[in-house]
Amino acid sequence: MKRSTALPVAVLVAALLPGVAATRGGPGCPDAPVPAYDSGDRLHPGDAGYRAMAEALDLADL
Repeated sequence: MKRSTALPVAVLVAALLPGVAATRGGPGCPDAPVPAYDSGDRLHPGDAGYRAMAEALDLADL
């Protein structure tokens, strides 16, 4: 019997969303990174952004 992985993946994605949301909301574009968390390309987080994402996660949810 093959076990479905849909639920665990959905739970993992839901647990990671607060971390991503913590770095978004830049000026004029809610999907852009906050400037303090931007790597410079307005797409990927920099070191401070990754730190903010990690701090926003509740490990008990994973």
